Amino acid sequence: MIFKSFYVYDFLKSISNKEQTVPVSELCCKCGFKLTKWIGNGRGVIQSVPAEEGAKALDLIKDYLPDGRVLYVKWCIESDQFAFRIACQGVTPSRRRLLSIVSSIFDRLSLVSPFTMRAKKFLQNLCKQLIPWNVPLEGGDLVRWQNWLS
Repeated sequence: MIFKSFYVYDFLKSISNKEQTVPVSELCCKCGFKLTKWIGNGRGVIQSVPAEEGAKALDLIKDYLPDGRVLYVKWCIESDQFAFRIACQGVTPSRRRLLSIVSSIFDRLSLVSPFTMRAKKFLQNLCKQLIPWNVPLEGGDLVRWQNWLS
C-alpha cells in the first residue's frame, strides 16, 4: 500500500483523518524514510504533523490554504482540485504551434489524458491531411481547435 504511493522522492497518498498520519509516518521511519514537507487540505491532519515536518510554505493563519504542487501538477489545496495552464493566447494556430502546446502539458498522473488525447487525434488528422507545419489553421480545423481549447 505505502510503497505504491511513492514516485521518486514524493509520497502521494490520500489520508482521510489525522489518526492515519502517525502510522504512515512511523512505518516509513522504521524503513529508513523520514517523511517531511507534509501538506494537505485537512487542517486537522496538517496540524497533527510536527511543525518541522510540515511544508514551509503552509501558513495556517490565513483564511485559505495556498496552492501547491504534486508531481509538477498545480494542486489547489483549498478546493482539492488539480489545475493545468495552457499558454496559447495571441498565438496563430498552426500544426507546429498545436504540437508545441499539446506537448507542453506535463501530466505525470494522466489526469487530463482524455483531454490531451483528443488534441493528439486532431493533430494526427492534420498530418493525414498533409497540412504544412507553419500554415495557419482555417475553416473547420480552426473551429475544432477552438472547441478543444474551450
